[in-house]
Amino acid sequence: MNPPTSTPTSSSSGATQLAIPAWLIPLLVIAGFALLMLAIWIFLRRAASSQ
Repeated sequence: MNPPTSTPTSSSSGATQLAIPAWLIPLLVIAGFALLMLAIWIFLRRAASSQ
């Protein structure tokens, strides 16, 4: 939520591990949740087809 003027380029050298865009974090959460639901759905389909 900081304005771009308060973030100098020198701060990027100390926070290189946090070089993730803000929009990428919820996207990763949604993608991980979708993969989890897909894995559960495939597991339930395989369990139902084995009976």
